[in-house]
Amino acid sequence: VKALETTIKIRPNPFNPITTIVVKVKGDGKGKGEGSVGIYSLTGSLVETLHPSPSTFHPGQQRYAWTAASYPTGIYIVKATIGSKIYTKRVTLMR
Repeated sequence: VKALETTIKIRPNPFNPITTIVVKVKGDGKGKGEGSVGIYSLTGSLVETLHPSPSTFHPGQQRYAWTAASYPTGIYIVKATIGSKIYTKRVTLMR
């Protein structure tokens, strides 16, 4: 299976307390990959799972709303694992 090109967009960023995370998987419509999407602290601890693993990703957009009202102000990492590739993007929670 050909590798799928993937991008992560986060709006708004910085945010308080809700942000939308869009994981866009580009492909020819024939490819798919297993993967997951999670939010991690800067120490590498999993904070929240948005898309559990293993789950199938098909080309297109997956949208997730992250409500971080119970988390402290700080920088977090959105990590999308699609097949054997890992994509990350920084997001900032401000109070």
